[in-house]
Amino acid sequence: MFFAIELETRYVHMLGVAANPDGARTAQAARNFLMDLGERAEMFKVLLRDLGGQFTDSFDTVLADAGMKVVKTPPQCPRANAYSER
Repeated sequence: MFFAIELETRYVHMLGVAANPDGARTAQAARNFLMDLGERAEMFKVLLRDLGGQFTDSFDTVLADAGMKVVKTPPQCPRANAYSER
């Protein structure tokens, strides 16, 4: 499952569900996310993601080109992922 949470409003953007996501699919989901946000994309400064193999350099590049900083969660750090685990 690929989603983004706006922490201020707790609004959840459902961006896709796939049994076996790959790098191309997640990069396209990031592009779709940015298109859906439109002008609001400028409000998003940081995207926190896990270390999954489906998040490739192309995924990070799509978001970096939109002005977002992509931060990876540290390995074995459950508190870093607390919002998405809820």
